[in-house]
Parts: sequence; structure tokens; C-alpha cells
Amino acid sequence: MLLELDAIEPKIYALQMSSDDGRNSFSMAFRDELSEALAKAADIDDLRVLVLRGNQQWFSSGASSVTLEKMMSGELLPEELTWPREVLNFRAPVLALAEGHATGGGFALALACDFLYLSRTSLYGCNFMRVGLTPGNGTSAFLPELTGSRKALELLLTGDLKAGAWWETHSTASVFDLPALGEAALRTARGIVEKPRELVNDVLGASRERKLALFEAAFKREQQGHRISLQNEDARASLRRHLGEGDSHDP
Repeated sequence: MLLELDAIEPKIYALQMSSDDGRNSFSMAFRDELSEALAKAADIDDLRVLVLRGNQQWFSSGASSVTLEKMMSGELLPEELTWPREVLNFRAPVLALAEGHATGGGFALALACDFLYLSRTSLYGCNFMRVGLTPGNGTSAFLPELTGSRKALELLLTGDLKAGAWWETHSTASVFDLPALGEAALRTARGIVEKPRELVNDVLGASRERKLALFEAAFKREQQGHRISLQNEDARASLRRHLGEGDSHDP
């Protein structure tokens, strides 16, 4: 995974995810790369808003096949999958510009951001149960905040992916046609950078404190759920089928 940090407007920077396969899937190396990139961004004094983005086909497909195989073998522990925490601890507002599909842990990363911008035609969702895992990466906390508890439970249990147009009417996400999406996100960013930094930080701190507490409690529960999944033969068989299918399960 390549993470490129660039200024796109005064005080507004973009952190672009880019992988060779174009799907921006996550490995354990990604967690370290994301941490390093965010630390670099935090050191930029005039950075007031960070935009996290992928490409127009994929924001991120979540954990890579190698990552899932390591979880099945016990080489990788569920508590090591901490990329949303890296975003939640960033010093400035983070805006997810998800032009392309975002699934599983990739959608969790977008949900961890302070603002969520989706394309009407791309697909988004927490497809953990479709592949043989209980929900993870904080999604059991993030999704109810976005859709309400009943709808979130439905989405978590079914693992269904929904087009951005669905999220527009069933969630608090900001949804636009793809050609207008980037400019809509930038309008929000511009509105933030105009405000005194101290005031922004105060409001952001209150929001983040609550969100981080919800994440940590959910993440602890989710670790146990992953252990149950990985010990259940039916779930392991589903996960093996998923790994054998490659990308065929995805949008």
C-alpha cells in the first residue's frame, strides 16, 4: 500500500491510499504505514483538515486475503487490527472521501472519520458475516451511530452491501453523484479551516472522546467475537470458501 500526502488547498491535505491491485486492501504493514503517514501529517503546522481517499473504483476492500489467512492460522490476533484507532487519535478533523466501494474493514476506516462522503453508485457495507466473521474494526459501534440501532443490526447480521443512494435516505452520511462528490467534501473542509483552530479542536475533542469510548468498548467485544468465529467450523468453512473465491464476492 502506498500512502501519498499532498496539499490540495491551503490548510487542506489529502492522504491518498493506492495499492498495486487497486483495491486498497489492508495488511498489518498498512497499520504501520497509516500510523507513520498520520504522524507526518500531524507535524504539518498549517494542516487543518485531512481528507482520506482511495480511488474512484475502491476506497478500500478491507482486510487482504493474506491478512485473513493469518487470522485463521492464529499468526495474527484480532486485537492487532487497529487502523480505525489511528484515525480517531489524529489531531485534526478527518474527512472520508469514499468515491469507490468500501467494504468490511475498509468501510470501518471510513466510518472512523469525522465526516463521511459517499458516491450514490458505489457500494458500502460491513460484509464480515458474509465471509464467515463476526463484525470487527469497531463497526458494531460506528454503524448504529450512522443508521440507528435496528437498521445497523440488520446490516451487521446480513452483511449486505448497499449503494450510496440507499445510505442517502437511511443514514447521516453525505451522498452525492460522483462528479459532485469531491467539491461537496471540499466545501465542508473550507468551512472548517475558516474557523479558529482552538474552537474547532474543542468541538472535535468532545465528539472524538465519545466516539473513541464507543470504539474501544466495541473493539473489545469484537475481539471475542472473532475468536468465536475462528473456532467455529461452519464459520471457518465459509471463510475458506471466501478465500478460494478471490474477488468474486465483491462488487
